[in-house]
Amino acid sequence: MEKNGLLKIVLLALWTFGHWSTVLWLVQISMKRPDALLIVIFLSVASGFSVYKAKIGNDLYVTKPALMLFFTATCGSIFNALTINFYQADLMFWLLGFYAWLGLNKDLWPKWLTAMNIVILIAFAVPFYLEFSSGLGFGLRLLTASLVEQTLEIVGVDAISSQDIIITENAIAHVDIPCSGLKSLWVGSVFFLATLAMLNIRITLNTLLMYGAFIVLLLSANMFRVFILTVLISVYNLPKIADAVHAPIGILGFSISCGAAWFMLNRSKNTSIQQDLMPKALSDKQAKYSLCIILCLVCSQIVIIAWNVTPAAATSTTAQLVLPIALKGQSLPLTEGEKRYFSRSEQTIAKKWRFAFESHEGSILLVHSTDFNMFHAPELCMAANGVVVDRMETIQITPDRQVRVMALNNGQATGIYWLQSGKSMTDSFGERYWRYLWSNEKEWYMISIIINKPLAFRQDVVEKIIEPFYVAVSGKNYEITIVQ
Repeated sequence: MEKNGLLKIVLLALWTFGHWSTVLWLVQISMKRPDALLIVIFLSVASGFSVYKAKIGNDLYVTKPALMLFFTATCGSIFNALTINFYQADLMFWLLGFYAWLGLNKDLWPKWLTAMNIVILIAFAVPFYLEFSSGLGFGLRLLTASLVEQTLEIVGVDAISSQDIIITENAIAHVDIPCSGLKSLWVGSVFFLATLAMLNIRITLNTLLMYGAFIVLLLSANMFRVFILTVLISVYNLPKIADAVHAPIGILGFSISCGAAWFMLNRSKNTSIQQDLMPKALSDKQAKYSLCIILCLVCSQIVIIAWNVTPAAATSTTAQLVLPIALKGQSLPLTEGEKRYFSRSEQTIAKKWRFAFESHEGSILLVHSTDFNMFHAPELCMAANGVVVDRMETIQITPDRQVRVMALNNGQATGIYWLQSGKSMTDSFGERYWRYLWSNEKEWYMISIIINKPLAFRQDVVEKIIEPFYVAVSGKNYEITIVQ
């Protein structure tokens, strides 16, 4: 092939430019934490040394493994930009794409292939070590609770809802949003990748199938843990036993899953990496078409990020969270925990007020965000802060409007919350996730109200209370002003 050093430089520059927002996020993280700064310095030095060793002015060495990794990283970046837009995932894909770019340089073969497992392990582990919370944890908890609810119905216990299951698990295990199940998936994935590196096993379709089986085992173990907790507490009323066994059950399930993964991988002797493997480069015509496809995908990603991210940031800076004058609101400060949680996103605004409306007094937390992962279930925060959630119920206001009502602290107070966009009003976080991903409803409000007295769980009672807040967020009818 003719020399294409300029093409390689352009490809790397476009790839990095397409992840500029992630680079800024990485700089912000490193400025706050010394351990993150050390990691960033190490990655920067390693990347610079690799580029130096690659001798980018030399010929392109286009092979199937490097192209497949680059194609996978590019498609993953585009999918992430179009859907959840997580910095952690974007950084992972950038690292994988950078390593794939190094594979276009002949001077790095065959060391490139032998180091692939280690690089994939680093690309997966580092971003989630820097910032683990991603918003996926609560979605996983919803799925697990729903499966446990269906399992209980099969065995004849149909009086326990998925919401009750989540509260039960939170009260016993004392876990926050990203900790239930998701951390075991992350640690398990790191274990799986580390095992591949230790056993020197090449990543193939068979290896990916084994990884899929391992993930199913981890999810099943977590579901079994939640099922046992629910049965002990909600069916047999044995909270002390549940508190004693929840940790051993979780550790046992995780250990069995990891043991099964080690056994499967240890038997995969035929997929070991050959140290002297030097794959044949593609022909000039194949390489040209392949690189054109990669370049088109990278440019598409840049356009998608420019289209999606910039308007979202602009929306957050102009949105105002306000209350109607009729509600007699008085501003309240956010707690330190709320400040830490909501400050993680520039696309999120959160405000809190004390209000009085007719004979009702209480407080309201109003959150506006275009971020996928910045909403959390109020009942979990209440339980974590010592507020007892006695029971919950979904109240249908209209066919397309529903809210969640909670009896709090032995019936002494009432909680109400819902999620609202320009088109939808629901108490289901699962529905909100779905609409965010597939219906292009990116801008959402979460309204969480606590009223300092018990209320009847009736449609007419709840509708009268929520209507001023609903129309205030909708921007209709009520005169809106910022309450100082």
